[in-house]
Amino acid sequence: MATDEEKDDELFKLFKKTLGNTKTRKDQLKLIKQVDPDLPIPEVDAEDRVMAVVKQQEDQIKALKEERDHDKVIAGIKEHRETIKSKYKLDDEGLKKVEQLMVDKKIGDHDTAAEFIANNNKLATPTVAEAGFRQVKMPSDEALLKDPIGWARNEAHAEIDRLNGVRR
Repeated sequence: MATDEEKDDELFKLFKKTLGNTKTRKDQLKLIKQVDPDLPIPEVDAEDRVMAVVKQQEDQIKALKEERDHDKVIAGIKEHRETIKSKYKLDDEGLKKVEQLMVDKKIGDHDTAAEFIANNNKLATPTVAEAGFRQVKMPSDEALLKDPIGWARNEAHAEIDRLNGVRR
C-alpha cells in the first residue's frame, strides 16, 4: 500500500502534468482561481479583464445597431406616412383618421384604410336612369290645385303602364 506521502507525490506529479499540458492548463488554472479567488493568476486574470472589455464593446455595438435599426424603421414609417398624405391629399388630421380606422377595423395597410375612407366619402352615382325610371314633371299649379288626388292617380297609372311596357 502506498503511504500518504507517496499519494501526495503522485497527486503533485499529476498536478504538474496537467499544468504542463496546453489542453488542460487553462481549466486547471481556472479551478485554482475558483478555490482561491484572491490568488493572482495572470493568465486567468488577464483573460477575464479582456473578456469583460470585449463584452462591454459587444454590448455597445449591439445597442448602436438596435438604435440604428430603430431609426431606420421610424424614418421609413415617416416617409410612408408622407407618401400617403400626398397620395390621398390628407392633412395631419386626415392621416390620424386613417390610422385610427386601421386600429378600429384591424386594417394593416395605410392605402387600404385611406381608400376605404375615400370611398365612404364619395357620393354614389345616381341610378334613376339605370333602373328605367324617369324624372316626373311637376304639374302646373293650376292642375295640381284643381284636383290633386286625380292628378296623382293619373300619374301613378301612367308610370305603371310605362313600367309594364318596359318589362314586356
